[in-house]
Amino acid sequence: MVIKVNNFKNLFLRRAMRSVLFLLFIVSIACSSDGEEEKTIGLEGTNLSMSDIAGSWLADQAVITEVGNPSNSVDIIGEGGSVSLNILSNGRFTSLIDPVQLSGLELQGQMGFDGASLVIIEDGFDIEDAAYYTVSLDAQDRLHLNGELEFPISAGGGFVPTSIDLRMIRQ
Repeated sequence: MVIKVNNFKNLFLRRAMRSVLFLLFIVSIACSSDGEEEKTIGLEGTNLSMSDIAGSWLADQAVITEVGNPSNSVDIIGEGGSVSLNILSNGRFTSLIDPVQLSGLELQGQMGFDGASLVIIEDGFDIEDAAYYTVSLDAQDRLHLNGELEFPISAGGGFVPTSIDLRMIRQ
């Protein structure tokens, strides 16, 4: 009878250990994820791809409006300034925003798509700091971009949150 009791104890202990190990395995898997999905961008969007918008662009409309003060806006093209954008098929870009009476701004970085949104990550920043733009390409091959940008909208002022509305022509 002693043998049967010892076998029962051993069987019970083995099953208990398996259960504990299984629970530890499940807990370790659950704890390995912080619950947040990693943000990614790609060269293919819902409606457009990077190859559709790759090339050199020059704005024929560019309006920047201060988010906190919508009455403070600058019509860059209307005032004689310029905005250019060069996009490579791998998503690398360079843009020059050059208003007449304000300091110009050169941006470089990586573009990609997240669904229908164009995602812009400036060099030196992480994807968590990315700007999301609405983007479209019309039948006349004009690129329309609308989103937010930190910009020194007032002479001598610092960078403030602004919205930018661009209509660009392929060069």
